[in-house]
Amino acid sequence: MSHSRFMILATLFQGGLLLSGIVIAHWLEISLNISWSTSAMIRGVLATLPMLVFLWWVLLTTWKPLRDLREILIEQLGPLLAQCSLVDLIYLSILAGVSEEILFRGAIQNGFLGFGLCTSVLLTNLIFGICHAASFTYFLYALAAGFYLTAVAGISPQNLLPAILTHALYDFVALRVVQKRAISFEMNRDEEEGQQSHRESPDLDQPSDGDFSEII
Repeated sequence: MSHSRFMILATLFQGGLLLSGIVIAHWLEISLNISWSTSAMIRGVLATLPMLVFLWWVLLTTWKPLRDLREILIEQLGPLLAQCSLVDLIYLSILAGVSEEILFRGAIQNGFLGFGLCTSVLLTNLIFGICHAASFTYFLYALAAGFYLTAVAGISPQNLLPAILTHALYDFVALRVVQKRAISFEMNRDEEEGQQSHRESPDLDQPSDGDFSEII
């Protein structure tokens, strides 16, 4: 897939999530609270740190389910992200943070509150996990992240700004890591293929059988 096509599809998909969140909130008369304040921004930035520590552990662990998850992300997203610039990654991260928090923590979670707080939080994050279920491990990973982002946003009162910041900052670091690993993997593979090709090619400095026959 070309870089431009990937960016267009990502924009349409995340834009669709954002539009869905706004429509659901308007239909159910839900107020989407995104209150800008210094304390909310600091909380959003600081809340990113535990998620980054967990990401660091995921990158280092040899536990097979998480090792397989790393390989899935690098194989599926790596080639696409390898074509992206730093600005592209920032754009994708902000878009995902805004659209997904408005839809899930804002519209869906508040829409389910009529069924009770626990049911609302559980159903919202189950849906969030399913939407990220590239594998069962990734489903559990997203489910846990969803519960964490619910806590960051708060419930009553709720402010989506800290969750948006946490989500976007985490996504940027995660996308950057996947991008760098994909680029490194491609470079190593190209180098190995070059060495293999060099080993299989005939040594031009050594005379062939034909050369010896001509000398004789």
